[in-house]
Amino acid sequence: NSLGNYIFSALDAGSSYTIIPSFNHYTFSPTQNSYLDLSSSITNSNFIGTRNMWTISGIIYENADPLSDALVVLSGDKSDSQTTGLTGYYEFTDLLAGATYTVAAQKENYKLIPENAIFIDLSSNETYNFGSEKLFAKTLDNVIAYPNPCITKTYDRITFDNLTENCTITIYNIVGEMVFQGENDTISYDWYLQNKKDNKISSGVYIYLITNDQGEKRIGKIAVIK
Repeated sequence: NSLGNYIFSALDAGSSYTIIPSFNHYTFSPTQNSYLDLSSSITNSNFIGTRNMWTISGIIYENADPLSDALVVLSGDKSDSQTTGLTGYYEFTDLLAGATYTVAAQKENYKLIPENAIFIDLSSNETYNFGSEKLFAKTLDNVIAYPNPCITKTYDRITFDNLTENCTITIYNIVGEMVFQGENDTISYDWYLQNKKDNKISSGVYIYLITNDQGEKRIGKIAVIK
Protein backbone atom coordinates (compact mmCIF):
# COMPACT_ATOMS: atom_id res chain seq x y z
CA ASN A 1 0.00 0.00 0.00
CA SER A 2 1.01 3.69 0.18
CA LEU A 3 3.01 2.96 3.34
CA GLY A 4 4.93 0.15 1.69
CA ASN A 5 3.17 -2.54 3.72
CA TYR A 6 2.29 -5.95 2.32
CA ILE A 7 0.70 -9.09 3.79
CA PHE A 8 0.19 -12.68 2.70
CA SER A 9 -2.25 -14.43 4.99
CA ALA A 10 -3.64 -17.95 5.54
CA LEU A 11 -0.35 -19.63 4.68
CA ASP A 12 -0.06 -23.31 5.58
CA ALA A 13 2.20 -24.11 8.52
CA GLY A 14 5.09 -26.38 7.64
CA SER A 15 5.24 -25.18 4.04
CA SER A 16 8.08 -23.19 2.43
CA TYR A 17 7.71 -19.69 0.92
CA THR A 18 9.84 -17.13 -0.87
CA ILE A 19 9.03 -13.41 -1.00
CA ILE A 20 10.48 -11.51 -4.00
CA PRO A 21 9.83 -7.76 -4.37
CA SER A 22 9.88 -6.04 -7.75
CA PHE A 23 9.12 -2.54 -8.95
CA ASN A 24 10.06 -0.97 -12.26
CA HIS A 25 13.37 0.95 -12.12
CA TYR A 26 14.14 -0.17 -8.55
CA THR A 27 16.65 -2.60 -7.03
CA PHE A 28 15.82 -4.30 -3.72
CA SER A 29 17.97 -5.44 -0.84
CA PRO A 30 17.77 -8.24 -0.07
CA THR A 31 16.59 -9.56 -3.41
CA GLN A 32 14.38 -12.12 -1.66
CA ASN A 33 13.48 -13.64 1.70
CA SER A 34 12.90 -17.39 1.99
CA TYR A 35 11.19 -19.31 4.79
CA LEU A 36 11.43 -23.08 5.17
CA ASP A 37 8.91 -25.05 7.25
CA LEU A 38 6.91 -21.97 8.26
CA SER A 39 6.01 -22.33 11.96
CA SER A 40 4.86 -18.82 12.94
CA SER A 41 3.83 -15.45 11.52
CA ILE A 42 6.69 -13.33 10.17
CA THR A 43 6.35 -9.56 10.64
CA ASN A 44 9.83 -8.31 9.70
CA SER A 45 10.26 -9.59 6.16
CA ASN A 46 11.37 -6.12 5.07
CA PHE A 47 13.09 -4.86 1.95
CA ILE A 48 14.83 -1.62 1.04
CA GLY A 49 14.11 -0.35 -2.46
CA THR A 50 16.57 1.96 -4.22
CA ARG A 51 15.79 3.74 -7.47
CA ASN A 52 18.32 2.84 -10.14
CA MET A 53 20.73 5.45 -11.46
CA TRP A 54 22.21 5.32 -14.94
CA THR A 55 24.77 7.06 -17.13
CA ILE A 56 24.60 8.53 -20.63
CA SER A 57 27.97 8.86 -22.34
CA GLY A 58 29.63 8.85 -25.73
CA ILE A 59 32.16 10.38 -28.08
CA ILE A 60 31.76 13.19 -30.60
CA TYR A 61 33.63 12.56 -33.84
CA GLU A 62 34.74 14.60 -36.82
CA ASN A 63 35.08 11.84 -39.41
CA ALA A 64 37.07 9.22 -37.48
CA ASP A 65 38.79 11.70 -35.14
CA PRO A 66 37.48 12.86 -31.75
CA LEU A 67 36.10 16.41 -31.72
CA SER A 68 37.29 18.54 -28.80
CA ASP A 69 35.75 21.75 -27.42
CA ALA A 70 32.21 20.71 -28.32
CA LEU A 71 29.52 21.81 -25.85
CA VAL A 72 27.27 18.94 -24.77
CA VAL A 73 24.04 19.86 -22.96
CA LEU A 74 21.79 17.56 -20.94
CA SER A 75 18.15 18.55 -20.38
CA GLY A 76 15.01 16.88 -19.09
CA ASP A 77 14.67 15.55 -15.55
CA LYS A 78 18.21 16.81 -14.89
CA SER A 79 20.15 19.68 -16.45
CA ASP A 80 23.90 19.67 -16.96
CA SER A 81 26.54 20.61 -19.52
CA GLN A 82 30.18 19.92 -20.27
CA THR A 83 32.81 20.51 -22.94
CA THR A 84 34.60 17.64 -24.65
CA GLY A 85 38.34 17.25 -24.25
CA LEU A 86 40.91 15.82 -26.63
CA THR A 87 39.19 12.41 -26.61
CA GLY A 88 35.82 13.89 -27.62
CA TYR A 89 34.25 12.07 -24.66
CA TYR A 90 31.24 13.24 -22.64
CA GLU A 91 29.51 11.60 -19.67
CA PHE A 92 26.45 12.42 -17.55
CA THR A 93 26.12 10.31 -14.41
CA ASP A 94 23.57 9.77 -11.61
CA LEU A 95 20.54 9.95 -13.90
CA LEU A 96 17.27 8.68 -12.46
CA ALA A 97 15.91 5.50 -14.01
CA GLY A 98 12.56 5.95 -15.73
CA ALA A 99 13.16 9.63 -16.47
CA THR A 100 13.45 11.29 -19.88
CA TYR A 101 16.59 13.10 -21.04
CA THR A 102 17.79 14.93 -24.13
CA VAL A 103 21.47 15.22 -25.03
CA ALA A 104 22.39 17.93 -27.55
CA ALA A 105 25.83 18.87 -28.87
CA GLN A 106 27.09 21.99 -30.62
CA LYS A 107 30.27 23.68 -31.76
CA GLU A 108 30.82 26.85 -33.76
CA ASN A 109 31.29 26.19 -37.49
CA TYR A 110 30.14 22.58 -37.06
CA LYS A 111 26.95 20.71 -37.79
CA LEU A 112 26.37 17.91 -35.28
CA ILE A 113 24.80 14.72 -36.62
CA PRO A 114 22.21 14.34 -35.24
CA GLU A 115 21.61 17.60 -33.38
CA ASN A 116 20.29 15.75 -30.32
CA ALA A 117 19.38 12.35 -28.91
CA ILE A 118 16.34 11.64 -26.71
CA PHE A 119 16.21 8.91 -24.07
CA ILE A 120 12.70 8.04 -22.84
CA ASP A 121 12.14 5.91 -19.73
CA LEU A 122 15.89 5.49 -19.14
CA SER A 123 16.41 1.87 -18.13
CA SER A 124 20.15 1.20 -18.52
CA ASN A 125 23.49 2.86 -19.15
CA GLU A 126 23.38 4.36 -22.63
CA THR A 127 26.22 5.07 -25.06
CA TYR A 128 25.50 7.53 -27.85
CA ASN A 129 28.09 8.89 -30.28
CA PHE A 130 27.65 11.99 -32.41
CA GLY A 131 29.18 12.72 -35.79
CA SER A 132 29.98 16.20 -37.03
CA GLU A 133 30.51 18.07 -40.25
CA LYS A 134 32.58 21.23 -40.43
CA LEU A 135 30.71 24.14 -41.98
CA PHE A 136 31.99 27.07 -44.00
CA ALA A 137 32.91 30.25 -42.17
CA LYS A 138 30.78 33.34 -42.85
CA THR A 139 33.77 35.63 -43.47
CA LEU A 140 37.54 35.38 -43.95
CA ASP A 141 38.21 37.26 -40.70
CA ASN A 142 39.45 34.19 -38.83
CA VAL A 143 41.48 32.44 -41.53
CA ILE A 144 44.55 30.66 -40.21
CA ALA A 145 47.43 28.85 -41.93
CA TYR A 146 49.27 26.13 -40.03
CA PRO A 147 51.85 24.88 -39.31
CA ASN A 148 53.80 28.06 -39.86
CA PRO A 149 56.70 27.67 -40.27
CA CYS A 150 56.21 24.29 -41.93
CA ILE A 151 59.14 21.93 -41.38
CA THR A 152 58.89 19.33 -44.12
CA LYS A 153 60.62 16.62 -42.11
CA THR A 154 57.56 16.68 -39.85
CA TYR A 155 54.72 18.01 -42.00
CA ASP A 156 53.80 17.41 -45.64
CA ARG A 157 51.22 20.19 -45.99
CA ILE A 158 50.02 23.59 -44.86
CA THR A 159 46.33 23.82 -43.96
CA PHE A 160 44.25 26.94 -44.53
CA ASP A 161 41.31 26.85 -42.15
CA ASN A 162 38.12 28.85 -41.45
CA LEU A 163 37.46 29.46 -45.13
CA THR A 164 34.19 30.64 -46.65
CA GLU A 165 32.60 29.02 -49.67
CA ASN A 166 34.20 29.53 -53.09
CA CYS A 167 37.67 30.58 -52.00
CA THR A 168 40.68 30.78 -54.26
CA ILE A 169 44.01 30.18 -52.52
CA THR A 170 47.00 31.58 -54.44
CA ILE A 171 50.62 31.11 -53.36
CA TYR A 172 53.38 33.48 -54.49
CA ASN A 173 57.12 33.36 -53.92
CA ILE A 174 58.87 36.30 -52.31
CA VAL A 175 59.47 38.04 -55.68
CA GLY A 176 55.79 37.91 -56.57
CA GLU A 177 55.72 34.95 -58.97
CA MET A 178 52.64 32.72 -58.70
CA VAL A 179 53.64 29.28 -57.46
CA PHE A 180 50.30 27.55 -56.97
CA GLN A 181 46.57 28.14 -57.06
CA GLY A 182 43.70 26.02 -55.73
CA GLU A 183 40.02 26.22 -54.77
CA ASN A 184 38.36 24.86 -51.65
CA ASP A 185 35.25 22.73 -51.31
CA THR A 186 35.22 22.62 -47.49
CA ILE A 187 36.08 25.02 -44.68
CA SER A 188 39.68 23.77 -44.83
CA TYR A 189 42.14 23.45 -47.69
CA ASP A 190 45.39 21.45 -47.64
CA TRP A 191 48.29 22.63 -49.78
CA TYR A 192 50.81 19.83 -50.17
CA LEU A 193 53.75 22.19 -50.80
CA GLN A 194 53.72 21.68 -54.56
CA ASN A 195 53.90 24.16 -57.43
CA LYS A 196 51.71 24.41 -60.53
CA LYS A 197 53.59 21.47 -62.08
CA ASP A 198 53.07 19.32 -58.95
CA ASN A 199 56.75 19.52 -58.07
CA LYS A 200 57.77 20.06 -54.46
CA ILE A 201 58.68 23.66 -53.68
CA SER A 202 61.99 24.75 -52.17
CA SER A 203 62.55 26.25 -48.74
CA GLY A 204 61.72 29.89 -48.35
CA VAL A 205 59.12 32.48 -47.46
CA TYR A 206 55.89 32.53 -49.47
CA ILE A 207 52.93 34.88 -49.68
CA TYR A 208 49.37 33.55 -49.72
CA LEU A 209 46.36 35.41 -51.06
CA ILE A 210 42.87 34.11 -50.28
CA THR A 211 39.88 35.62 -52.06
CA ASN A 212 36.21 34.68 -52.28
CA ASP A 213 33.21 35.60 -54.42
CA GLN A 214 32.07 38.11 -51.77
CA GLY A 215 35.04 40.33 -52.61
CA GLU A 216 36.96 39.57 -49.42
CA LYS A 217 40.68 38.86 -49.36
CA ARG A 218 43.29 37.80 -46.83
CA ILE A 219 47.06 38.07 -47.28
CA GLY A 220 49.74 36.45 -45.16
CA LYS A 221 53.24 34.98 -45.06
CA ILE A 222 54.19 31.36 -44.60
CA ALA A 223 57.63 29.78 -44.29
CA VAL A 224 58.75 26.38 -45.57
CA ILE A 225 61.85 24.78 -44.05
CA LYS A 226 63.42 21.59 -45.38
